[in-house]
Amino acid sequence: MLKDYFVKKMIGAFDDSYKFVNRVILDYVTTNPHTRTLRILDIGCSDGSVTKKYLQDVTNYHVTGIDAQETGGLLGGTYLNLDLELIPYPFDNESFDVVILGQTIEHMLNKDNVLEESHRLLRTGGLFVCSTENIASFDNILSLLLGQEPHVQHTGSKIHTHSFLSPHYMHKVVESTGNRYLHKNVNSYFGLLRLCAVNGFMDLKIKSFGNIARMFELLFPIYNRVLVVYGKK
Repeated sequence: MLKDYFVKKMIGAFDDSYKFVNRVILDYVTTNPHTRTLRILDIGCSDGSVTKKYLQDVTNYHVTGIDAQETGGLLGGTYLNLDLELIPYPFDNESFDVVILGQTIEHMLNKDNVLEESHRLLRTGGLFVCSTENIASFDNILSLLLGQEPHVQHTGSKIHTHSFLSPHYMHKVVESTGNRYLHKNVNSYFGLLRLCAVNGFMDLKIKSFGNIARMFELLFPIYNRVLVVYGKK
């Protein structure tokens, strides 16, 4: 019952974060009108299904997605199969108006590298959006109190052994490209803000989603499940 409740809250937190990113991009378009097609880069786009949610109400754009899988079949734009750890990416400086890191940096061995590269590829005045999971979320804290590991931090490459609160607990780790530790290091609320700031992004704001109840989500944002930080170059 407890695990089912956490899974439900986690799914709801992700859904809320997708809608919020959509609003952030729409606000940017409204306050920074473009006479040409908006150039958007989604780093770690997977098959593109979440990218479509980020851009659901956005018009007049071209999206480029990059990831280390065979296809971005649902992207609806240009897809490049790249190892995200191999930087630089094959784009010129300031090639994009919007750069999105959607649930990506927790999969990276060197987060500074991908943030520096995001900064390089974003035009001056462009919008940067990064969403990720929170190592200090209420359910990760509870997991630690119960003698488990944070269930967003994957500590085995064969079986998900980290926490019995995880929906993947004791399931086999699906083969992935490169390092098989899926979540390599996960940020906290303030840690994510600091990391983005030291890599050059300005006017940073942060929003978080998912807690035991909506009241706790509003009162204790630093313990929410999903983080979205956004700012400009």
